[in-house]
Amino acid sequence: MNVLKTCKLYFVALLLPGLLSNAVAQTSKYDGVTAVFGLLDEVATFDPQSGRLSIMTVARNSLQERASTIVKGNVWQVTASPTQYVIATGMGRAALDAPIRVISVTRDLKNQREVFSFSSERAEIPFLKWLDTKGAQSRVGIAFFESKYITKVGFLTPSADVPWAFAETSSLRMGSAVDVLGETVAVGRPYGDIQGQDGDLSLLKDGVRELLPSYRGVRAVRLVGEPDDPSILIADGWHQNYGQLAQGRVSLLRRDTRTRKYALQIVDKDDTQYGFSKLIDFMINEKRYVAALGPTQVVVYGPEDTWNRSVLYSRSREDSVMDIAFVKNDAGRAWFAIVDKGLQLVSFP
Repeated sequence: MNVLKTCKLYFVALLLPGLLSNAVAQTSKYDGVTAVFGLLDEVATFDPQSGRLSIMTVARNSLQERASTIVKGNVWQVTASPTQYVIATGMGRAALDAPIRVISVTRDLKNQREVFSFSSERAEIPFLKWLDTKGAQSRVGIAFFESKYITKVGFLTPSADVPWAFAETSSLRMGSAVDVLGETVAVGRPYGDIQGQDGDLSLLKDGVRELLPSYRGVRAVRLVGEPDDPSILIADGWHQNYGQLAQGRVSLLRRDTRTRKYALQIVDKDDTQYGFSKLIDFMINEKRYVAALGPTQVVVYGPEDTWNRSVLYSRSREDSVMDIAFVKNDAGRAWFAIVDKGLQLVSFP
């Protein structure tokens, strides 16, 4: 019997190296969680069946729930300021007819108020980010689908009055990968303006749209470094025929100091995965790393320039859809919450 038990444990270890090496599973209470969102040393989790949004922190090497509330609609994004959370909700499997709604919530999650809404046949919000700029009023960057294919990108201005004013920066087809740093807005598109056309990457600044180098479609984008002259991490290589033509690429764009044009450097082409859907940059010992979420693995690249490749986590089951959020840095380690048929807390390294 002991031999059989030992064999079983060895077989599980072969299948789930990420789970057994650096992951701590949460209780079954969180088995219904499908999405996680990194905040300020916290993480928000959402269970679409119960409609429960929970705010969790790391304590004693595990995720501990600090507060929770029930939210109408499917939660697409959560961002935070020191005084409030801003939540974007829309359509989902349990909320097919829900409109786009942006909600401001106090940090104890006891007081909600709707600050923005929009009716759309495709009520999806791919981007939401609280932005504090020195010497300027706080803003919330947002991207949402105003129709089946067209996305609006712009800014909400927080105020005591509702609704919050929305200022549009651009309107373009399938602009679903967005990030903002300072006054710079980067938009990646998995598909182009016509059916079958490859996507692209654009930089929006001071009303000017600059097309940047990329390969095929772009599914995720992350601006890093100095706001006035950021580097850009992208997950490109996407193609609608993902079984044969898509490539799991992570690329880095930097401005050439002489020409001032962006040049692309391939960080990695992962032949085991057809693409990456989320990029998270983080610092350890003042060195930059990036975690890339693929369909079967979460891969970490870094430190910057050497870009060593490490598998942070491997999917536990073939039918599982993963998500990841950065939680915090602690004593030379980075902590992540990972959704994989439940909720895991994973550290790197």
